Amino acid sequence: MVSAEAATIIDEWASVKPEPAPELKPVTVDPKTTALLVMDLVKGSCNAQRRPRCVASIPVIAKLMDEARANGVMLVNTSRVREVWPMYFPRSLPSRANPC
Repeated sequence: MVSAEAATIIDEWASVKPEPAPELKPVTVDPKTTALLVMDLVKGSCNAQRRPRCVASIPVIAKLMDEARANGVMLVNTSRVREVWPMYFPRSLPSRANPC
């Protein structure tokens, strides 16, 4: 039980136990009802100095995007394409024939 005297979540931070990691399971994706969202890959935060794990994940994300596109899954991106795509996804640049 949370104390009524706790002023902020920070006061209780050390006592919170996170849930265990979920079990990874294979899934079947229906391209007619599924979209792949690629969010917030911007140079200001996804770079070798600030977040090297983010940069290391780029080839995995690019492969996932290529596979999704090859299977007709809709791709949605929330980043500014001109800032990010040439640097991170040179072979996956959106175009009129290949929108993202």
